[in-house]
Amino acid sequence: MTTNTLSNTASKGGIQAKSFLQKYGIALFLGILAIVFVYYAITTQNYLTWFNFKTIIRDAALVGIMAIGLTFVTISGNFFLLSMKETAALCIIAFAMCMSNDYGFFLSLMAAVLVAVVSGSIQGFLIDLGGNPIVVTLGAAGILYGLAVWWSDNLVISFRRPNDA
Repeated sequence: MTTNTLSNTASKGGIQAKSFLQKYGIALFLGILAIVFVYYAITTQNYLTWFNFKTIIRDAALVGIMAIGLTFVTISGNFFLLSMKETAALCIIAFAMCMSNDYGFFLSLMAAVLVAVVSGSIQGFLIDLGGNPIVVTLGAAGILYGLAVWWSDNLVISFRRPNDA
């Protein structure tokens, strides 16, 4: 076999795999998801509990809210927001610290929003000065992570949630 024949055979296999995935990809994904769901429902005692369901929804809500914000970043053509997780973590710490010091919900929320606005503004300013967006946001991620660890002493910050929310 020549190299050209091997290349054609490999590309035909790739085309067939792509065609298969386009035709059956969603069904394959849902089947695997169903198998994983049934497996954990059988093997894990607390998998199908109300507490676990609430925990999953709470965790997914944060990611969903951040995804809504990133939609506008993506539409604007700026794909490099590599410090989002660290910004969110610092905002959560600001909120929790304010709540644990009895500043109330509104002031705690405003403190968290202020942290996000200041962080994003500084990064935007540096990018506007000509900084590479990847380098600026990765550098900001490191700085924000360091601030979060320093501010929280790398400990869990807890406060009592009202009405078992």
